[in-house]
Amino acid sequence: MKFSLVFVLVFVVYRVGADLPAAAKKRCEEYTSIFENDTIELQYAYCEDIGDGRGYTSGRAGFCTGTGDAVVVVRKYTAKKADNPLAKFLPELEKLAKSGSGSTKNLKGYVEAWKEAAKDSAFHQVQDEVSDEMYYRYA
Repeated sequence: MKFSLVFVLVFVVYRVGADLPAAAKKRCEEYTSIFENDTIELQYAYCEDIGDGRGYTSGRAGFCTGTGDAVVVVRKYTAKKADNPLAKFLPELEKLAKSGSGSTKNLKGYVEAWKEAAKDSAFHQVQDEVSDEMYYRYA
């Protein structure tokens, strides 16, 4: 049920994203955060395996290690700040994204690294940018 509501919201936002006023976008982000984390506050540090077969679900928009969106965040963050706690996971995240695997077996320490990275405002900015690119702008 949770996934269905998020999917519908993301689909609606995607369809109108280019013309979405800032207040409406903020409201959509709050709704997504409610579905993902049970709060309207964006949860940049959130990271856990929720058992849905998509690996770790992380950050403000539920970026997953098994679906390819988490690797986009980590890749972009590493391009901005090479020395970060998540950089060492890039090779494994690339493999998982390519295969679509939700395995977390080779991601020991990933949750802690994500939470550590979330203390950095640059990491928040990257999550915001990736969320905009993936969910608010036309392809």
